[in-house]
Formats: sequence, C-alpha cells, structure tokens
Amino acid sequence: MGGTFDPIHVGHLLAAQSALEACKLDKVVFVPNNVSPFKRGRRPTPFAHRLAMVKLALRGQPHFGVSDVEFRRGGVSYTFDTVKALKRAHPDWDIFFIIGMDSLLELHRWHRAKELIEMCTVVTLMRPGVEAGGVAQRLDAIVAQYPVAEFRRLMKGIVEGREMDVSSSEIRLRVAKRREIRYLVPERVERYIMGKGLYATKGKRLCR
Repeated sequence: MGGTFDPIHVGHLLAAQSALEACKLDKVVFVPNNVSPFKRGRRPTPFAHRLAMVKLALRGQPHFGVSDVEFRRGGVSYTFDTVKALKRAHPDWDIFFIIGMDSLLELHRWHRAKELIEMCTVVTLMRPGVEAGGVAQRLDAIVAQYPVAEFRRLMKGIVEGREMDVSSSEIRLRVAKRREIRYLVPERVERYIMGKGLYATKGKRLCR
C-alpha cells in the first residue's frame, strides 16, 4: 500500500485492515514514496519524519509492516518499479497492490500500467453499499485501455472497504490553524507531530 503518508491517518489504517480481511492477506506493507509522480509540485515533509510516523502508527500491529524501498531507490516513485523490486527480493510472495476507486479510474495513465497489472493483483477498495454494477458503468470509459482479460482481473479485485472522510492535507491544514487532530491520527502520531512541530505555521509550534 503506497502513499506519501504526510501524515499517515486512521483512514489509511482502516483501508489496510479492510484489504487484509477481504483478501485474506498475510501482511500489508506500507510503502512511503520518495517523490510522488502525482505531487511533484509540492515538497513533502522529509522522508525520515514520514517513515517515523508510519512506524509509530503500525506499532503493535503484527499484520502491518513498512518498507523504505522507494526512498532507497531514489527519484520519482513509480509503483511498477516498486512491485518489480519487491518481487525480486521476495520471489515467494504473491503481491497485492491496494488502491482506492479514484486511483483505479486513473490507473491506465500510470507508468507502465499494463505491466503492473500483470505483475500483481490490484485490490480496489470500494465504498460500502456501492453496487459493483455501478462501478462497471463508471469504468466503461476506460475499457478500451485494457485487454478483456486484464479488465476482468481488475473488476474481480474490487472489494468492499471502509472509508473515512479524512485526508492528510486536511490534517496539515488543521495543524497549521491550531485545530484539533485527535481521532484523525493515532495518538502516537499526534504526539510526534506536536513534538517535532510538523505542519505548524512557521515560527510557531502546535500546542494544546
């Protein structure tokens, strides 16, 4: 499960748990990116802080782990390269790549997307209560982007998952405005943000 995780929040954790349960996975590995291909215009919080927050959020969770493979590789973080590296390092793994519905709708535009689909199982978390048939209608516009077999594989990978209306950008903004972020991030992550003065207005630290 990739992302900038700036910061990691409870929505990320719920999504990971949903995929773990729905697909009967052994483990979910969080992979903080080095440079997101979708956010090149914004400089993220230094990787060391983002990695530390992920580790704090996952502490005590035996089925969750973290990898710094994208940071060690450097440059722009393409999922194709990450999955390829993980398969090389762990040839006995069956790799599942966890995304949300918005990402699935744009997946055909990703770097080497068709090869990525062939290398792993794409798991798409769908909002509870949404009909799979309705999802298929939304995907009609991109059917031509994939061979029939690949499109069917993508559809089979759609599972029901929990969603929360929370985002990392919202959390950063709330901190900058000195608003509460309790319950949006794990308590250990909140303490880290406060202690390091992350996201606070320049020259000020988050306080309560």
